[in-house]
Amino acid sequence: LAGVLLLLQLASICAFIGVSAGERRLTNTFAPRATSNDADHDAANDAPAGQLEQLKKEEARLAALLASVRQEKLAVLRSRPLSIGVVGFGRFGQFIARSFAKYGNVFGSSRGDYADIASEMGAGYTPLSELGEYLVTNDVDVLVLAVSIVSFEDTVKDLVPYLERRLETRGDLPLIVDVASVKEHPRNILLDNLPK
Repeated sequence: LAGVLLLLQLASICAFIGVSAGERRLTNTFAPRATSNDADHDAANDAPAGQLEQLKKEEARLAALLASVRQEKLAVLRSRPLSIGVVGFGRFGQFIARSFAKYGNVFGSSRGDYADIASEMGAGYTPLSELGEYLVTNDVDVLVLAVSIVSFEDTVKDLVPYLERRLETRGDLPLIVDVASVKEHPRNILLDNLPK
């Protein structure tokens, strides 16, 4: 019984992937044989093969179209690089900013003055005390929160009024990402405080 099931599965797989009629006949001994002569039987089986070839050509055409659309999308994305803010410009925040600077316009923000360090890596800098207003008036696509877990909740709560104002005036919000070493606590803070 196991052998019969295996042969039936093999026959189904061969039919699915388009194995030629002759090869399929060898593997599918349980399929009903054509009652007419072999020429009629082969002609009947050539029709699905022709359809399969048409489908393969259509698949290739669609794959080429998809590749073209992806290239066009990439060109559009490159024409307007992302604006990425990194809040918390300590060592890890600087590492993130340096890494992202290759892909977009980066600015840092922190309590201390890191303007010179940001400038050296080709990034902008906004003091944390001015970040809220900056978020309201500038295009910011992504905001990475790289602050310590101790100050995470206060930082988020300080930003909320500005994010709400941005949502009201501009109709959008940046993608907000945390890079904390723990996940539940920051996740809950973000879900509980960020505008919906």
